[in-house]
Amino acid sequence: MSAVTNYNLPALSNEGGLSAYLAQIKKFPMLDAEEEYMLAKNWRNTGNIKSAEKLVTSHLRLVAKIAMGYKGYGLPVNEMISEGNVGLMQAVKKFKPEKGFRLATYAMWWIKASIQEYILRSWSLVKIGTTTAQKKLFFNLKKVKNQIAPEILKFSKPVWLKIDEYKKKKKKILFEGAQGILLDVDHGTYPFVTSSNTVASSAATGSGCGPNSIHYVLGITKAYTTRVGEGPFPTELKDEIGELLGIRGKEFGTVTSRKRRCGWFDGVLVRQTIKVSGIDGIALTKLDVLDELDEIKICVKYELNGEKLDYLPAAFEDQQKIKPIYKIFPGWKSSTSGIKNIDALPENAKKYIFAVEDFIGAKISSISTSPEREDTILIENPFDL
Repeated sequence: MSAVTNYNLPALSNEGGLSAYLAQIKKFPMLDAEEEYMLAKNWRNTGNIKSAEKLVTSHLRLVAKIAMGYKGYGLPVNEMISEGNVGLMQAVKKFKPEKGFRLATYAMWWIKASIQEYILRSWSLVKIGTTTAQKKLFFNLKKVKNQIAPEILKFSKPVWLKIDEYKKKKKKILFEGAQGILLDVDHGTYPFVTSSNTVASSAATGSGCGPNSIHYVLGITKAYTTRVGEGPFPTELKDEIGELLGIRGKEFGTVTSRKRRCGWFDGVLVRQTIKVSGIDGIALTKLDVLDELDEIKICVKYELNGEKLDYLPAAFEDQQKIKPIYKIFPGWKSSTSGIKNIDALPENAKKYIFAVEDFIGAKISSISTSPEREDTILIENPFDL
């Protein structure tokens, strides 16, 4: 294989060239999975530098996006991009497409590691004060910190102690999880997970309130299934119905703005996460997105090598092979938008909701029928139980 320094990449100038560089890298085409696989195999088997170059240039935007996320460290963005590009090139050098991962998933960790290493090196130099500019940066940050710290420390208290105080006063306490259960490092779709536990019991360990303090766990799921980025998705729809769900549901990642993958409601996965996380009730959202469909499906089992499963297998290789088995329901073909009473829903919509509730084994406590907060059918209030 050729050395990574042989790649013919766009120049990143220190003299105000960042905008020009960003405009230039947008011209490089993105690769689909098959194209990426063939280029990676060609690079590994023959050392063809052009194949490696295409893999690198198609991911330069990813590097720039990650580097922009570190702007708050006060270091030059163009230098962080350059360091991230080094990480990307190392990732391409070591990438093994036969493992089943996309390059973006694999390279992300190399890119972040390179940028973070550069930040640590730079901060070490800043503390030593090797240049006037670095000294100025360090002392300015120290000055800002001394101004901000007293204001923040006003709100600093031992969390477990404050929670215990509120418990004695019978106050209502709500813990909110920011990530889905299937991103849990132990119980999620590894390796497409986050670095920590996202199951409901983590609220107790993270806050110090004790597991017996939590009397109700509310799970939130859509009336269909979505996923951002790579990872197993047994019920994914790569047709006009999947496109319709994405358009009607405005399915774009909150943080990344990436287009979400859409599919039928995966009852097997939802039921599994309910059991793993000890969920008592479900908030079913985006029912109105299904209004136009002739028929609606719920995945009730998987098939793997001729065997039927009622759970998601742990091995990534098996997750890629499973096929969903569906139960089909007639659509309601009328608007549910803005409905606030379950009795006012179309009959087929109610049948679908009750079927979901029966299959997943948890009560549906609320249903949302539009993006507006007030358009919610509240069946039971967790705070009143």
